[in-house]
Amino acid sequence: MLKKLNAEPDIKKQDELNIQVETQLFKDGFGVPLFQFPEIVSFNSKKIQNVKGIPLSPAYFWNYWEWTTAS
Repeated sequence: MLKKLNAEPDIKKQDELNIQVETQLFKDGFGVPLFQFPEIVSFNSKKIQNVKGIPLSPAYFWNYWEWTTAS
């Protein structure tokens, strides 16, 4: 399917082939994460502000450059 896709000039047919390729990759489990780190965001909002979570892991110090001390 990939060889056909690489040689196909028609955009509509490319879309059809892309769907077939993606369907097969999903069936094969391609790109499925083997594990994921749980995210826990815990902080004292009276002492620090602008702490945010992120869907990517590990995210222990995500956006630390935006953290500020509370007034």
